[in-house]
Amino acid sequence: MKDNKKTTDSVVTDRMGRFIGQLRVHEGVSLQQLAHGLCSVTYLNRIENGEREIGKQLTDAFFQRLGKPAELFERILDWDEFQQWQKRQEIITHLNNGDIAAARASAAEYSATTAEVLDQQFLAIVELDCCALEGATSAQLLPMVDTALKLTQPTFEADPVDTLLLSQNEGRLFFAHLKLREELEGFSAVAQEYQALLRYFTKNRYDSRERVYLIPYVALRVIENDYAARRFSAALTLCENILEELTKEHRLYAYAELLEWKQRLHDATGNPDRTPKKLLSHLKSLMEYAPQKVALLVPCEELGNVYCLNQVIRDRRKLLGISQEELSADICAPHTLSRIENHGGKIQRKKRRQLLQRVNMSGERYDYEIITDRYEDYLLRSELDRATTSEDWSRVQPLLTTLWKRCADTPTNRQYFIKKEAIVKTFLEDGHSEKLSRGDFARKLEDALHITLPLDIDQIDTYPACALSINEILGLLPLASCYEKLGMYQKSLSIFLFLRRCLESSSANVTFYADLYTRVEVGIASVLGSLGQCSESSAIINKCLKLVIQTQRSGVLARFLLGEVWNMAYHLENLPSESCSAEEQKLDTMFHHAYAAAIISGDVVRQRSIPKYYRRRYGIDINL
Repeated sequence: MKDNKKTTDSVVTDRMGRFIGQLRVHEGVSLQQLAHGLCSVTYLNRIENGEREIGKQLTDAFFQRLGKPAELFERILDWDEFQQWQKRQEIITHLNNGDIAAARASAAEYSATTAEVLDQQFLAIVELDCCALEGATSAQLLPMVDTALKLTQPTFEADPVDTLLLSQNEGRLFFAHLKLREELEGFSAVAQEYQALLRYFTKNRYDSRERVYLIPYVALRVIENDYAARRFSAALTLCENILEELTKEHRLYAYAELLEWKQRLHDATGNPDRTPKKLLSHLKSLMEYAPQKVALLVPCEELGNVYCLNQVIRDRRKLLGISQEELSADICAPHTLSRIENHGGKIQRKKRRQLLQRVNMSGERYDYEIITDRYEDYLLRSELDRATTSEDWSRVQPLLTTLWKRCADTPTNRQYFIKKEAIVKTFLEDGHSEKLSRGDFARKLEDALHITLPLDIDQIDTYPACALSINEILGLLPLASCYEKLGMYQKSLSIFLFLRRCLESSSANVTFYADLYTRVEVGIASVLGSLGQCSESSAIINKCLKLVIQTQRSGVLARFLLGEVWNMAYHLENLPSESCSAEEQKLDTMFHHAYAAAIISGDVVRQRSIPKYYRRRYGIDINL
């Protein structure tokens, strides 16, 4: 790879705004369409030119209207915005718990601090959900839904669905509008609009990661209508397509309801396959791990990893052993930095970037594995990921080289490429001149990490917790797993525990970055199991099963359940024979739960390994 690479712009502009402009142009959306109901065209133009910074809510809305997942980037928020975000999470938690009084009280506090249109819409949704929980009628709720939607979609009743650009909140409000009208006027009055909304979410612009939050529920209404009209083939095709998409994206939105419909459609067409019913039975058992959430008319959630800027600067400075005087030199006065670290004062854009870069972050408020403002680079990176997932190594290296040439030579970008190249080289065929052994792989990952975290990995359990970048987390995770495979269990466990401390030290709720947290917990549970600490491993597994189900995610579900299988099998070995029968039955059930979870989540590794392990133990093939 070349050393004479281009450097970043010296002009301090907002890369996220420029990125949004690139994305909008790529998707063929006009300034007027994207800005509609959210801001003026002039304001959006200034955002796209990098002249104006925008907050998390508006950024999320732009991403979602363009059909892209808002959680693509980590968010490093200024203190005031972070406080607002935390207050929204508090309100959402109250709603999910069905605590109407607490939700309204928190919403009243929040409303006194803001007048932004997206905040007004959020508060309107909160009141709408509170009224629905209190038993308001459809006739009472419909005008409230329409009022909330018109805050950002003032002409939605007159405009065809296909012409709209909908954020998640807007999409959920529109769906609630249709459901309430259906209850009042009958399905025929809204059947065409359900179909139009379904077509809307299947446009090429929509990334499947973004549309899965709502499309399963829209599909259920269409499937039910097709079933009533005896259009079984169309209903089954739609049902299978949505289930496939949920499996691909490791989500559980309406998965149980779709399985019910798939079995009903099998029965209606004379198909003897009972697999959907069997999967549904296992899924319902797994759902019992998590407490029931209150069903809200318009669910609220904000996705993506969030950190507080002031905490990031303070904690990383301490981790890196930098004094306030050293960090503030040529940027600001030491007392200004002290005020910033203690959650005071507004940080200028240039100073914020300089401070973040000095504590080895990218300098951006919106961080990711690579830092660029060209949407084409993210498309190239997605193509690289697909090639890696499919193990098409003939494509991987040229794509990696091309992307590296296009990206600025910054420490965080360099870290990503060294880490990525090391991972690729571990998958080369045995005997290949560039194939990395596990030991060499671990050393390469440590080299990449040392670009921003010059820590002694052998002493990692002595370092204070701090906010880590996504590259640092995704470098430490495979490093810890590599040491586990090398039999260096204590070293592996120390890395996993450091990651856990870092994630838990953030002021953000652990459930907010559930994917990262559960991947860390999988590692801890695995190492503890290898060390024979099976009861401790099982305690972690049960806690995380609750979190995974609660957040509608299935990606690591089979891994957790297989870990519990190993723990239960180990426990059985130490039981007297007369006590084994009931425990063996529980183990058999857990085997089947794990296998069902592997199918539901598309986990092909465990779809292969679970039947092999089952056959070795019982001498027969596993059968759902």
